[in-house]
Amino acid sequence: MLDIAAKLNDNRVPANIKQRHQRFLLAELIPLEREEKVPINLALVLDKSGSMAGRSIEQVKQAAQNIVGLLSSEDRLTLAVFNDQAEMVIKAEALTNPREIIRRIGRIEAGGKTAIDKGMDKALSQMEKLDLKGYINRAIVLTDGLNEHGNDARCRQLAQRAAEKGIPCSTFGFGLDWSPDLLEEIADAGKGRMVHIESPEEVVSTFEEEVKSASMTVAKNVRICLDEKLAGLELAEINAAYVVRPQIIAVDPIRKSGGWEFPVGDVSFDAPKALLIQLFLPPVDQGTCKYGEAYGLYDLPTGRSFDLKTRSCELILEGVTPYYASVDPEVRDCVARLKIYLQQRLGEKLAVQGKTSEAATVLQEAAKTALQIGQKELATTLQSGATKLQAGEEMSKEERIKTRLQTKTTIQKGGGS
Repeated sequence: MLDIAAKLNDNRVPANIKQRHQRFLLAELIPLEREEKVPINLALVLDKSGSMAGRSIEQVKQAAQNIVGLLSSEDRLTLAVFNDQAEMVIKAEALTNPREIIRRIGRIEAGGKTAIDKGMDKALSQMEKLDLKGYINRAIVLTDGLNEHGNDARCRQLAQRAAEKGIPCSTFGFGLDWSPDLLEEIADAGKGRMVHIESPEEVVSTFEEEVKSASMTVAKNVRICLDEKLAGLELAEINAAYVVRPQIIAVDPIRKSGGWEFPVGDVSFDAPKALLIQLFLPPVDQGTCKYGEAYGLYDLPTGRSFDLKTRSCELILEGVTPYYASVDPEVRDCVARLKIYLQQRLGEKLAVQGKTSEAATVLQEAAKTALQIGQKELATTLQSGATKLQAGEEMSKEERIKTRLQTKTTIQKGGGS
């Protein structure tokens, strides 16, 4: 079950002024209770290219074998491996014979080039043969390299298709030679999360964490809805909506009769989600008025109930003369974190284009914003990158990945980054 809370960064606007007012609406989804245990339908899409040879592939196989021990006989496991081709190791099988599955995983050997989309296609096509409604569905894509023999656009399309069918798709970048752009695009399109695995020793715990998170899913196919109750209410044309917890992901609004719908994927107890919507409010008279209503729609993981509705939040605006701000600190900080993320992406793009001076300035601004909201570690990371660029040096691949993930992965309510 889910509840919802929604509020503006400032619910006051100047009264009787003939202009639109920009505001940010934060809608938070709050897990209330879980149903009985629901079986998991898990797909692992694992890189077995030549660069994975040795300790890396052995740790990945160990992680996959450990997951077999975490799952029950009611769960389903799909495992596809890929180099420049793809091979099915386990075909959406119930875990009635775990020893045999562990044995098959142990026979995986590394070699060849890399084509991520081929592995994704194999695994997701196999998952989709099942009735997905009665399962908690999850796909994990792990790679340590660039998609040199694959099709990046196809990867994004497959992840989006998976998300539309109710299969969140997360990406694990192993080491330092993978593409942060591609893995982020896959995870965002798949409504999953992007994770960096720095060393082979982290593989097992990272896999287990993802599976445990999936088991804590309380709602699937979640949509946050905003009904307009005031003529002239509009969304921003650019950067209209982002999930801002637990990671920042752009969301494409769907226009419905009388409002908008924002699909945000699954919600679990360990990772509640929040959506930030950029609005333009029409001029208002003095006093209070209802400008909208926010609520959530979702399916239960058991597959027995669909389009359940949370309670509705009335969205109230106050026109005042003279105007004085009433800023909500939580929404303000979420807006700041989104600004930092967008600035980091812009700075990285400018640096790649050779515009190092502009890139350094953008990262410095992001660092200042981080300091303003008390994110000292994040500010230090951003300033370090700016300082290197100012000195004519390049940021290392490790530094770029660390900065990207630090800006993308946001705070939980009342917690740290």
